[in-house]
Amino acid sequence: MKKLIVIAFIMLTMLSMTACITKRTSEAVKGETSRMIEIENTSTYRIVYDKYTGVMYAVSDGAYNYGAFTLLVDGNGDPLLYNEP
Repeated sequence: MKKLIVIAFIMLTMLSMTACITKRTSEAVKGETSRMIEIENTSTYRIVYDKYTGVMYAVSDGAYNYGAFTLLVDGNGDPLLYNEP
């Protein structure tokens, strides 16, 4: 019985820890000291580009993969470069 209580306590503790994810604001990405510049923001992802290379990335805002960077590519498979409007 003690083992069951300990296992239940550990599982509840682990479950409560998974809800402790903090979201960064997009201001950290937009800051002057940041290398990444945000150009689009949705509820599930952000589009940023590297201000030194111009290469564009999608950044996940999803709960299970928050912060994952994905390189954006053009039709030829080359990195997509940001062109200022």
